[in-house]
Amino acid sequence: ITVGLSAMIGIGGGALLVPLLTFFSLDMKKAIGCASACGIVIALFGSVGYISSGSAHFALADGFLGFVYLPALFGIVCTSWFTAPLGAKATHHLPVTTIKKVFAVLLLAMAANMVMS
Repeated sequence: ITVGLSAMIGIGGGALLVPLLTFFSLDMKKAIGCASACGIVIALFGSVGYISSGSAHFALADGFLGFVYLPALFGIVCTSWFTAPLGAKATHHLPVTTIKKVFAVLLLAMAANMVMS
């Protein structure tokens, strides 16, 4: 249910897995790493599903691979390529209390965005 719900709303599982793992007494930094690894798996299977589901609807010549728009995919990959190491370094250097506060603010912002939509 966690993976299905998080994939459905497009947040990769981190917003659900990190609090769940910390609830079960896993260190916050390890929970973030585990959620990141799970996010890669969720993204991979989600992408395969969108590609196979939309293969009959869009042409590759239009920039689509199924329901995946390739220019947007390229932009997301390039941005993630450069910002993921920054996030990993920040996680290792920041105190756990600061990480928890930043994560709480991000969760509240996502919740507000979902309520407003």
